[in-house]
Amino acid sequence: GIGVAVASAAVALVLFAPPWLSATLSSSALNGSSSPGSDLRWARRLDPLSVEPYIVAASLARTPAEAIPPLQTAARKEPRSADARFQLGLAYLRANRRAGARRELQTALRLEPGEPSIERAIRRVGQAE
Repeated sequence: GIGVAVASAAVALVLFAPPWLSATLSSSALNGSSSPGSDLRWARRLDPLSVEPYIVAASLARTPAEAIPPLQTAARKEPRSADARFQLGLAYLRANRRAGARRELQTALRLEPGEPSIERAIRRVGQAE
């Protein structure tokens, strides 16, 4: 009856509200929030499994080197994510750290064989040498 419906709604709220709030805060940080650092800290707390706050933090970095640590965290959290490895490889490339770029991009290509954007990035690493 009513008790089951209320309990179900409460469970849904507890399960789905934190990830939704985390995504909302990450989006807010990306879209010019007045306190992006605070938004991202809360996003990480509300959904500790999500890599989105780390990807956003990297995109807000002031220097190429500053983008690397949050992307390293994202890659550690999702080691089988070709996108996380690809983004980390590109960050290494922008920071002129070719060995790291090559390693991460090759890992991304193993996870997603034949992906043209990854193959192009690997060629860019070779051309930069």
